[in-house]
Amino acid sequence: MVGAPSFFPTVWGWIKGWFDPITTSKIFILGPSELLSTLEKHVDIRNIPKKYGGGLDFEFGMPPNLDADVADMFEWATPVSDVSKQTFPIGPLKWVDGEDGNKTVMAFGSRGGEARRELVATLI
Repeated sequence: MVGAPSFFPTVWGWIKGWFDPITTSKIFILGPSELLSTLEKHVDIRNIPKKYGGGLDFEFGMPPNLDADVADMFEWATPVSDVSKQTFPIGPLKWVDGEDGNKTVMAFGSRGGEARRELVATLI
């Protein structure tokens, strides 16, 4: 847990006994001094957001930055010329079974007051 209020470690100490010890062994409450060193044990530094000391230019709410190998796993409904810039749109997404049995990603919600149900990509 990153950015927890200062009182949270105390609260966690009270309630963690209610959880399975294996589960609690996977939960870390990180202060500023131990944040980067702990994250680096589990995540490559280039995938840690810059605001935590890593190399990833990412802010909450941004669409994912897909590796080219991941982007190539999909047949995109609206492909872009530079596959390194291919990504999922912002908004609600849902995996559904396509007509041929392949999994597809659909965008839902609304845009401009109109209901949205758009095919985004099919996993190939």
